[in-house]
Amino acid sequence: MIESTGIKPAAGFFRLVSSACCVAAVLAAFSTAQAAPGIILGDSLGVGVSMAAGVPRLAHNSVAIRGSDALEQIKRTPQGTVAFISLGTNDAVGSISNVEAGIDRIIDTAKSSRVKLVWIGPPCVFKPWNTKVEKLDGILKRKLSSGPVSYVSMADSAVCDKSLRASDGVHFNMRGYAMLWGRARDAAGVAIDAKPHEFSSHAKVRRAKHRREVPSVHPQLSASATPRAAESRMR
Repeated sequence: MIESTGIKPAAGFFRLVSSACCVAAVLAAFSTAQAAPGIILGDSLGVGVSMAAGVPRLAHNSVAIRGSDALEQIKRTPQGTVAFISLGTNDAVGSISNVEAGIDRIIDTAKSSRVKLVWIGPPCVFKPWNTKVEKLDGILKRKLSSGPVSYVSMADSAVCDKSLRASDGVHFNMRGYAMLWGRARDAAGVAIDAKPHEFSSHAKVRRAKHRREVPSVHPQLSASATPRAAESRMR
């Protein structure tokens, strides 16, 4: 014999739905609480990745492996933050001789600063110097194959899809930056607190949203580069 609960079927159903919604809300809040803060470091490609990911940045134009800017960005990274650093493209434009010493300095700075670092490698470019991108990618793979810094190669054919690239043959559109972010995020090994750029299926709407919406930036961090600068010029 089935005993009545004393609750009308309709009322019981809505109470069940309400309880399920509460549980879902609690789980969502718990998931968000468990996500680690992220920050994007490095060059102008990092600026674009930051915008696609909805993650704050210290990245700006003209940053290279052998310069001091990348080291300062790592030192300024808040404790407990997963840092994603886009580096190598500005080096591949010129000579990449003696670049390994610069890579070692970045590794050592990340260690001493206790920063979890994910290195976003230089992507393929539609330029004559793409051969140096490929060579530098090989050096980075070898140097970062073990140790505290995770390396994400971006020199493969999927990244060379022209539908994902800006007209300069170096930078990306927002869908391309979203691809870079997806790979880097997966390599982090932890959930990252991010508010990804939303894409519209209609190109005109997508471009309008891209012009209007710039992800919020941590008040202590730099937002020096604009979307147009990030996509239109090599810095």
